[in-house]
Parts: sequence; C-alpha cells; structure tokens
Amino acid sequence: MPEVPDRNIYHVTHERFSYDEKTGIQRLARFICSCRRCDEFTHFGHALVFGGVPELILGHALVVRMLNPDDTTTMEGLEAEAVAAFEVRKRRQSINWTVDLSILAGTGVPVRAEDLILAAPIESGSVATQ
Repeated sequence: MPEVPDRNIYHVTHERFSYDEKTGIQRLARFICSCRRCDEFTHFGHALVFGGVPELILGHALVVRMLNPDDTTTMEGLEAEAVAAFEVRKRRQSINWTVDLSILAGTGVPVRAEDLILAAPIESGSVATQ
C-alpha cells in the first residue's frame, strides 16, 4: 500500500528475526518495509495495547491478502494466526536469547549492546555482532 498521509497511512521499517529455540540464538535476518496497518497485524498484541482496533487491523489483512471478508473461515483463520503468534511469543519469552546482528557487520551501522537491550524484545541475553 502506498503512503497516504491524508489517511494517516505511513510506511515503517520492520526487522525480521529468525529464532533457534534450541541454541537460543535470535538472528537478525533482514529488514522489510510495510505500511503501518500491516505492521500492526505483525505486532497484533502490541497494537491492541496501544489502541489498535482489531476489526480495522484484521480487515486490512483481508484486503492485502485479497481474501473474501464475507467468508467466516477466512476471519477465523486470521484470528487463529494471531492466537498462534501469542503462543509462540509466550514460549519464546522464557528463553535467554543471544542476539546475532552479524548481518550488520561491515555496514557502518553502529551496534551498542546498551541500546539493544532497551529496544529488543528480550529480557536478558547477550549480543553477538561479529
């Protein structure tokens, strides 16, 4: 979706991590650009905490995925996807992650552990940058 400031539609940069639950490594894999509504679907729980409207977020996901909004199984599927994401998040919160930012090596992007711990969705762990 293009940016449409008049409708409060903006793009955001979103990081994508891969998670190895056996080794406890959370690896930065890539960055993507998405509209704010798609980002709200990606972070559904976070969006709800900060005032997101479930019907608008799920409705946008239907449009972007070109799904039939009148098909109740479609909406149930999106809701099930959100519930499954909550379960994965809950399980992963118990892991002491090592964050691998090696994708940034040589890019000139400064990586400081103190910034990461404040911003990353981890309570404790270490940061691997090389």
